[in-house]
Amino acid sequence: MTLSASRPISTPLPAGLPALAKGRDAFECLARNVSVVSARRGDALHGMTVDSLAAICPDPMRVVVAVRRDSRWWSVVTDTGAFAASVLSPGQEAVATWFGSRSRGEGRRQFACV
Repeated sequence: MTLSASRPISTPLPAGLPALAKGRDAFECLARNVSVVSARRGDALHGMTVDSLAAICPDPMRVVVAVRRDSRWWSVVTDTGAFAASVLSPGQEAVATWFGSRSRGEGRRQFACV
């Protein structure tokens, strides 16, 4: 992921990818799915649903995600330089809906249902 042109950040392979997904298989998996991205700064924890997670390089695996610069998630990530991504399966619509809802609360409360 690149936060800005001057600050590249390497991010490990998203946790939601199948264990055997590598290279082009991982690219194909990302192209078909909605994901939840999360980040933590001390006690500040935030997750959100995205449909913009994309693999840009298979070796080393690098991903890019598009979010608004005024989002809480962006604030946490720009401070820490790290995030986690969970690629959701087709049966996880409820998780995608939950993390896309503004009524899920803040901090750890938003992760209570998953």
